Amino acid sequence: MKKAYAVLCVFLFSTITLVCFAGASVTTNKATYYQGETVTIIGSGFPANKKVAIEVDSPSKIALYGYFGEVSADSNGGFSISYILHSDTELGQYTVYASAEGASASCTFRVITTVAPPPPTPPPPPTYITPNLTIALSSYEVNFGRGVTAYGRISPALSTSIAIMTSTDGSQWETALTATTNSTGHYSAQWYPTRPGTFYLRAQFYGMGTYLACLSNSVSLRVLKIESAISLRPQSQSLTLGGRASFEGELLPRVQTDIAVQVSTDRSTWTPLMTVATDSQGRFSFGWEPTVLGSFFVRAYWAGDELHEGASSPVCEVEVVRQVVLSISLDRRNMTVLDRVNILGSTSPAQTGRVLLELSSDGVTWFRISEVNIGVDGSFSYLYAPAASGSFYLRARFGDLVSNVERLDVRKVSTSMIISVSPQEVTLGGTVRLAGSMTPAVEGIVIEVTFTGPGGSAQTRRAATGADGSFVVDFAPGEVGSWSAVASWAGDDRYSASTSNIVSFGVSPVPTDIFRYLGMLLLPVCVLLLILLIIAWRRRGRPAPPQESTVVVQPPPS
Repeated sequence: MKKAYAVLCVFLFSTITLVCFAGASVTTNKATYYQGETVTIIGSGFPANKKVAIEVDSPSKIALYGYFGEVSADSNGGFSISYILHSDTELGQYTVYASAEGASASCTFRVITTVAPPPPTPPPPPTYITPNLTIALSSYEVNFGRGVTAYGRISPALSTSIAIMTSTDGSQWETALTATTNSTGHYSAQWYPTRPGTFYLRAQFYGMGTYLACLSNSVSLRVLKIESAISLRPQSQSLTLGGRASFEGELLPRVQTDIAVQVSTDRSTWTPLMTVATDSQGRFSFGWEPTVLGSFFVRAYWAGDELHEGASSPVCEVEVVRQVVLSISLDRRNMTVLDRVNILGSTSPAQTGRVLLELSSDGVTWFRISEVNIGVDGSFSYLYAPAASGSFYLRARFGDLVSNVERLDVRKVSTSMIISVSPQEVTLGGTVRLAGSMTPAVEGIVIEVTFTGPGGSAQTRRAATGADGSFVVDFAPGEVGSWSAVASWAGDDRYSASTSNIVSFGVSPVPTDIFRYLGMLLLPVCVLLLILLIIAWRRRGRPAPPQESTVVVQPPPS
């Protein structure tokens, strides 16, 4: 019955007819096939992971031209199976049946006799071209840490990628970087070697279209180690037997490593002395205590590493001498602040160099005074002027040697003042002038003068000294009676305080009003008398003027 239904469907439809049961479907990859072609049957909607029976009936139902098979559906219920038609298979319409556990479907396809068209004439084989690829370097010898530019050209010009390959032995190559050519086929790229040594570089083109892959020539590059340098400095070029020689140095580049210290007595044969380690900044330091007298040469040496060249420091010479005695003395131990003390010293045996002179006020904290040269006989001297009064300690220092300590007592300079006042008597409202001077003369200090009145009230005036130590104060007393004045100065770091002698002066009252009026009346009288006296004095020496006569004329009688 199922087959009859399928045959009926073939006559009703000229295209593929799909019959589905319970969601299952089956179809072929083509509707029409030629004899000898491969038929692919595709199904979906079947029970997952189940066996699906496949049956293909030819138009005449001859089994020779049909197909029977079985395939497993996947987890989604789909499958695909193919078989090849015989070259003389029956022509006509074929029916495909697929079934599995209640799900079934069918479809049809046709087999025709028309011969398949011949395949198109294949195109002529392409012409393959092997390009020419070159490579060169901007430098063939560089220091490690610096880059080198690889450049070249591909011809004919192609816009493509070029692999720059490196090798350390010329046999095993690896890609270091990739460069892109420009429109003229040129390329360039910068490469930084990964370590010192000899490298080989070449360029490779991997092919594109009708352009075949190709390799360039190879070039060699020598990568030198980084240069290094060591410095070494002794704290002193001379030390006494039993003393310790201190050194410090620095390694460039700044790496943490071990530095070998070597010593020699002739600068040709070097003996290992010790090994010291540098810190993270490449610095190192060490000390050495020679056991014999003489001249020694010391240097620092580093063998280098895989990235850096080795280096030796400049040679340092150290002279080991007998114990040196450093001593000083003073030409005076007690002085004023204006005096100067001569510091005398010597080294035994005689040394050359500079001696540091130091000063302290407590014997604990020391300050630099000066540096003086040691003479050829080992002696030195320095004339020192203290800046203030007090008790001080002096010593000398030469390298690690410290001399004996000498005490110096410096006192302030004594001062004195003398003053005078004029006039000794002044009317109330008048002014007195106080003049004074200081010994020794100190310019620019401020003298304080205190005026004390009859009632005990005090008034203060200030004046600065001149170059000769003198000073002047003008004062207008405001009270009648006896006054006194005294000058004083508190002193400073170099001069002691001083107080002058005491001077006195009087202040009289202004005259009463009657005497003032009487004086006012007498003043013009006195002036008039003075004028009259002058006139009389002038007339006393002159002759009397002639007497004039008078004539009286009587009129005639009428």
